[in-house]
Amino acid sequence: MNLEAKAAPADHVLTLSRVFQAPREAVFRAFTDPAQVKNWFGPRGFSADVDRYDARPGGTYRMCMISPDGNALWLHGTFLMVEPHDRLSFTWIWEQGDMAGKETLVTIGFRSVGQTTEIALRHDRLPSEASREAHGKGWISTLDCLEDVVKQPGRAS
Repeated sequence: MNLEAKAAPADHVLTLSRVFQAPREAVFRAFTDPAQVKNWFGPRGFSADVDRYDARPGGTYRMCMISPDGNALWLHGTFLMVEPHDRLSFTWIWEQGDMAGKETLVTIGFRSVGQTTEIALRHDRLPSEASREAHGKGWISTLDCLEDVVKQPGRAS
């Protein structure tokens, strides 16, 4: 996995890349199908609850990541770009904590590499280096959970 930090004074950016042992269509579907999102979204040990998830341009989502100790972390946003199997972009707004109400932006590109899929994830508009680091840890663990789901036959195909 490649983790890179690019920080400007008012906009800390997180970039990650990951290769999944699954076809691009399956990986894209895992990000856009609410039933599949519920099975993997959140860091290892967390569960997810999807309140709404309308993965189309202008569609909105609201979901909750539930920590192992039962702490509910709600977030919501709007899908800005949904290009099947190629690109996904959405706003990300936490509903609690020190980032409550701050709109950040997530963009994910999907690329076939033989029988595998490489994603390039970019999380923009993070307000601080500490936020970038925390989101980086969360995304890395979340992508680990996605990897577990898409490599299991029948789970994300």
